[in-house]
Amino acid sequence: MLWYVLFGAFGAFGLLCALWTVFGYLLFPMGRGSALVIQCGAGDSAKAEEALRYFSWLRGMGLYKGRLLVLDAGMTKEERAALESRKDFALIQVHTLCPEVEREDFDGT
Repeated sequence: MLWYVLFGAFGAFGLLCALWTVFGYLLFPMGRGSALVIQCGAGDSAKAEEALRYFSWLRGMGLYKGRLLVLDAGMTKEERAALESRKDFALIQVHTLCPEVEREDFDGT
C-alpha cells in the first residue's frame, strides 16, 4: 500500500513538472522578434545595471534568445561610457531617443 502512495506522489510530481515546463515554454517569448527594452534617463544607471545583469544571466542560462534594446533618454556621457565598456556590449543595442537634442539643451544641466 505504501508503494502505491509513493509511486502516485512521484507520478503527480512528474506531471506537475511537465506541465510547468510546457506552459513556461508557451508563455516565455523565445521567438526571433522578441526584445527586452530598457529606458534609461539621467541617474538610472543602477536600474540599468541591474537589468543588464538579469539579461546576461538569462542569456547565459539559455532561457532568453532575444535582443536587449537600451533607450537613451538623457543618460550622461559617463553613464553611457560605462554601459559601452561592458564585456557583453555586443549583445546590446543602444538607441538615443532625441539624437538632435543634447542633454544640456534639454533640461539645462
